[in-house]
Amino acid sequence: LVGYMYNTMYLYKSGSAPSGTFSNDVTWRNNKYELSSNTSNSLDATHHYFCEDANCTKVRYYYLIPGGIYYYIILENGKTIEDALKEMINYKSNQNDANANVNVYSSAIKGYLDNWYKKNIARTPSENYIDKNIVYCNDRSVVNLGGWNKNGTSLTGATGHLQFKQYTNNTDLSCANTTDQYSVINKDAKLTYPVGLITEPERGLMGQEYVVTGQHFWGSSPYGFTNAIGYARVCLVTSSGVTASGDARFATGARAVITLRPDAIVTSGDGGYETPYVVGPLVTRDNINYNY
Repeated sequence: LVGYMYNTMYLYKSGSAPSGTFSNDVTWRNNKYELSSNTSNSLDATHHYFCEDANCTKVRYYYLIPGGIYYYIILENGKTIEDALKEMINYKSNQNDANANVNVYSSAIKGYLDNWYKKNIARTPSENYIDKNIVYCNDRSVVNLGGWNKNGTSLTGATGHLQFKQYTNNTDLSCANTTDQYSVINKDAKLTYPVGLITEPERGLMGQEYVVTGQHFWGSSPYGFTNAIGYARVCLVTSSGVTASGDARFATGARAVITLRPDAIVTSGDGGYETPYVVGPLVTRDNINYNY
C-alpha cells in the first residue's frame, strides 16, 4: 500500500559472464571491499560477489542467470547483500532494527485510495460505520531468497527467484511483520485513512463469485521477483475473479477495501451488484437480536 519497496532502490544491470574471481562474501576496509578467501573462478550458487573496478571500491552481486544473461546489482560504501535486502524489502523484519527508513514514501495507488475515501466516505454519515483501527496487510515475508541468498541457492530456474509468502490455497489472515500491518494507528506503517486493497487470503475466503468484476484489479499481497529481469510482481484479481500476479510497473485497476465496524448491522441486500448490502444502525442494547 505504501510502496512495494521500503526506501532504497537498487537498479539491476545485466551482461555476459565475466571472467575473474568470485567470492562468497566481502569485508569493507580502508574504503574498499576485500573478497573473502572462499573464492571461485566462476560464478555459482555460493559465489556471488565480483569486484566492479580494479581497486574494488564497488562490487557486483549476481542474483539471477536466466537464459545465459547475468543479472546483478552494484553495492558500494560497505553495503552487503543483507544491507540491500533490508533496504529494499526489510528482509525478515528484525524487530530490533530501527524503522526510521521504513515506509517513508506513499505509492501512487495509496494516493488514489486516499482520494477516493476523502471524496466518498470522509466526514459523511457512512464513516460512522467504518472500523478506524483495522489493519490492511501487505505481507512481505520472504519464503525463498533464491539467488539473493549468498549461502547457496541456484541462480537459474524456479528456485533462483525471490518468493514472498505463498498464497496457493492459503487463507491465513495473519500478518507477521509490524511494518506490513498498515493502519491509521500504526506509526511504522501508517495510513492516512482506513482504506486498503484486498489481500490474497481474503480473496480466497470470499470465493470467486464475490470478486468477479469483469476487470483486473490489484491486490496488496506481493508475489516475488519472478521474471527474467527480476521485476517485482504483485498478486491481482483477474476479470473472472481468480488470482494471478502482475508486473508492478504496469497499470491495472484498483478497488478500495473498507471494513465495517463489528457492531454495524446489515439491514438488507445480498452483496450483489443490483442488491448491495445496506448498512443500518450500529448494534445497541435496544436493537440486538438474541434469537439464535
